[in-house]
Order: sequence, then C-alpha cells, then structure tokens
Amino acid sequence: GADNETTAHGPFTIGGNNGCSAANIEAMVSAGGAGRAPQISIEREVGSSWTKVAANPLSPRVSWLGPFGTYRIRVHNPDAVSKTYSGTVRYGR
Repeated sequence: GADNETTAHGPFTIGGNNGCSAANIEAMVSAGGAGRAPQISIEREVGSSWTKVAANPLSPRVSWLGPFGTYRIRVHNPDAVSKTYSGTVRYGR
C-alpha cells in the first residue's frame, strides 16, 4: 500500500535444530516502479510485542546475526503510491 509498513515475510522461528549456533538472517527487497527504494527491517518477537533489531534506511538489504527466536521481515514504503515488491530472505543456514 501507500506510505505504510507491511510484513513481507514471516513470522518464522529459528532454533538450534538445524545445526546453527545463532539466528542468521539476510533479507533483500526491490520494488517495481518509480520513487524511493523501500525500507526493510527485521523484527524479533519479545514477549507479546515486536522489537526492531535491524534496519537499513539507506539500502534495500538488511542482515542480522543474533539469538534464536521468532522473527519477521518488515517493508516500509516511503512514497504515497502503492508498489509491488519482490524479495528474498535467507536464514538459519
């Protein structure tokens, strides 16, 4: 939508059952159309709320290395026009 923030991926849970020692997330997004690049961030569920743990306002790519837990990828569209997004998320490998 226009000038809003949406969940692009998740929520997903990362645990130690895949041989990893920590949660390693890398996300990238690109938007179709004109205007500014979308802003992408990673949020971690803490208790019953979501806390932003990684964000890069200058780049459509963000990465995070941290504790196991439940995460989600958020995308914020800074422009007043709706866009279509495509992106990739890698984690826990």
